[in-house]
Order: sequence, then C-alpha cells, then structure tokens
Amino acid sequence: MWRLTIVLAICIHCVFSDLQITPIAGPQVNLPDSVFWSDYDQSLYYADYFAFGNESSIYRYDYNKGTIHSAYVDGKDEMLYLLPVKRCGDILQSILESILYKNNLFMAGFGHDNYLIHWDGYQPIAKVIRSAFSVEENSPSAKMDISKPNAKGEFFGGTTTDQYCGGTSNSSVYSYSIAKGLRKIYTGSQANSGMVFNGDTIYVTDVCLQTITELKKDRVGNYVSRVVFDFRTEDNATRPSGLEIDADGYLYVVGYVNGKVWRIDPKTSTGVVIATFPYFLTGVAFGGPKRDILFVVTASALIQAWPLKALYYNPAPPLIMITGLETRGVRSEDLQC
Repeated sequence: MWRLTIVLAICIHCVFSDLQITPIAGPQVNLPDSVFWSDYDQSLYYADYFAFGNESSIYRYDYNKGTIHSAYVDGKDEMLYLLPVKRCGDILQSILESILYKNNLFMAGFGHDNYLIHWDGYQPIAKVIRSAFSVEENSPSAKMDISKPNAKGEFFGGTTTDQYCGGTSNSSVYSYSIAKGLRKIYTGSQANSGMVFNGDTIYVTDVCLQTITELKKDRVGNYVSRVVFDFRTEDNATRPSGLEIDADGYLYVVGYVNGKVWRIDPKTSTGVVIATFPYFLTGVAFGGPKRDILFVVTASALIQAWPLKALYYNPAPPLIMITGLETRGVRSEDLQC
C-alpha cells in the first residue's frame, strides 16, 4: 500500500485558464492500458500490460483515503484489459460467484482468453477463477485488446496482434453475452486503444492508425463505421491512447508519446488540446464522487510492441487529476454477460 503525496502543479500547456492540475505520487506503472472508476468503493482502477511474474498488474487508487493498493494475477502476465463484473455465467453460477466474490469480481484479458478474476482491493495477489470465453483462438498472433461494458453492462472488446502497429489492419471489435455468444461487429482496426459508448453508438481509438472511429447501428442492427477524427492530418505526433466521454458527448483522448490531452467533438470532427504534460499518457477516465474529475494515467516506459521490450523509461506520477472542466462523465454498468 502506498500513501500518496498530492502536489498542485501546472501543466506545460493548458487551454482553459481555470483548470487545476494535481499529480498523484505513487508506484511507477510501466504501461497502464485500462482504467475505470468504481462508484462502489470510490476508487480508480488501472492495469499494467507490461508486468510479469510477481510485478503488480492491478492498481486501485482509493480516492477518499488517498492510498494506492496493487496486486499481481497469480500465473498470468501481460494483462490486456481489466473491467468490473456484476455477473457472467449461467444463473446458478452467477448467484454463487456473486455470493463468494461480491463487488470484487473482474474480467481480464490475457492472450486469446478472457478470465474472471477475484481481488479484494487490498491483498497483493489476485486469483483466477475461470475462463469465461476466448476470441480468435485459431489465429496464433491475435490477442485481446481494450474492452469495456456499455451502459447496459454488455461486453464489447477489441483485438490486436503480437505485431501491433507492424501488423495488418484486420483486427476487430466483438460483442459477447451468454445468450448471444460471440459476435464480430467490426473489422478494420490495427490496435484498439480506447472505447466508449454514447447510447448504441461506439467510439474506438486506434493507436496505430491514429484515428477515432464511430460504430453506429443501422436500421437492421449492423454497425456502420465512420472515422470522426484523424490525428494524421490534425497532429501526426499524437498516438491516441485511452478514450473517455462526458455527459455532453465530447470525447477525451490522450497522446501516448507527446503527452497531449485532447477534447474532441465527434459531431463536427474538431478537437482542441486542453493540456500537455511531459509524460507518456495511456489512459483517461472521469471519476470522483461527482464524476467531474478527469483522471489521466501515465506510463513510465516507452514500449516497443514487437519484439516486446521497453525502449526508454521516463519517471512520472502514475495519475494526474484535472478539475475545472465544468462537465461530468457518464456512469457505466458493471459487466453482465
């Protein structure tokens, strides 16, 4: 457990004069690629993809106590995403697991597989309960990527390959439920690095293609894709990682290498940089008691995806809180599959 020292700081570049920037000191995280806020324990959870063996891969920032707790997943490396689970399985299985693991049940991606895991938020070890389902298990180089539940608690997840940005643009987005099984809803991405929902509409960032893509249902229920923002033409130095949405429909995305925080209007395909930091940024999520704090997650390492290795380390506070945006995030449901 880490007790935090909070220091008020000024970012390199802030568009809004009334923004307050507060870095939170704590243990360095190599490459956190999944982040969400929990109303249940008023905590921000984030996961480290570049963690191996007994290195911590799950982190919980307790907002009220100002402490960080972490754990590794016994027997598992390279966590691709983490999300909270209400239930996932048949009725009897779900009832039993809800009794045994109430509010401490998560789903995490490792390779092709999506596992239910249990962590109480304090102990240094998280345990694998069982495998829930697998994706593209017949494609050796494919693996899961960022995944999230929508406002109804339905699972949506992206895939990528071991080659990451060196591969082809044939990765996909899937939906999954016990009742409907696994369904491919979109193909054409390279590495899905962020995902949010606005009703039935899905927005996905691709760190390799440097795009934000809108997936919108047509009249017969199929998803139609449209690129709503292309960083290659707007700011080629931005590798979009993470994605969040506010109650007004604006999108928030961070740049992995250049440390920029963007606010984007998907309706007009326009965006503005609201802050810039001297760190590698990988995730973003609204949280706090009123969901009016924008948490930015930083990475201490610049990672080469293939072959997987760290190229450069840049020490950074694991979390940065941005307040004063005069907006709030959208509440999401825990996974129900």
